[in-house]
Amino acid sequence: MPFKKYIITEEQKAEQKERKAKKYKEWSLSHKEHLAEKAKQWREDNKEALKKYREENKELVLLKQRTNYTTDKRRKHHLKHKYNLTMEEYVEIFEAQGMKCAICGSDNSKRSKDWCVDHDHKTGKVRGILCYGCNSALGFFEDNTSILERAINYLLKRYA
Repeated sequence: MPFKKYIITEEQKAEQKERKAKKYKEWSLSHKEHLAEKAKQWREDNKEALKKYREENKELVLLKQRTNYTTDKRRKHHLKHKYNLTMEEYVEIFEAQGMKCAICGSDNSKRSKDWCVDHDHKTGKVRGILCYGCNSALGFFEDNTSILERAINYLLKRYA
């Protein structure tokens, strides 16, 4: 009996591709640590090749780093894992404060296109969205209100 050729439709191909993608996604989610370790080991084993590739393809590497897809994906991941915020919750907080820094009222983040999520370092509770400058200032003052009050008094004495 000769081999019978199996022909599938485009719709069946699409379904097959979708099932395969779903199966891989499930597998990769259940093997995150293993995959991360393999990727880390590969990067260590191929440092020179990666360095050479990046040097030879600087523009392409920079372009990939700047694409909205990568940036948005990274931002969403960062918000979820560091602050337990979805992008929608982040936007909701930012809109509630008028799309401006919660401290200085600026509508420009100054240093980068991403605004900073201000949070209590002890509890992890999100307090608001700040521009880079205000977030850095709070960080330098270690969220210590007595130091901030002394800084205000210093400024009032010196420039009053």
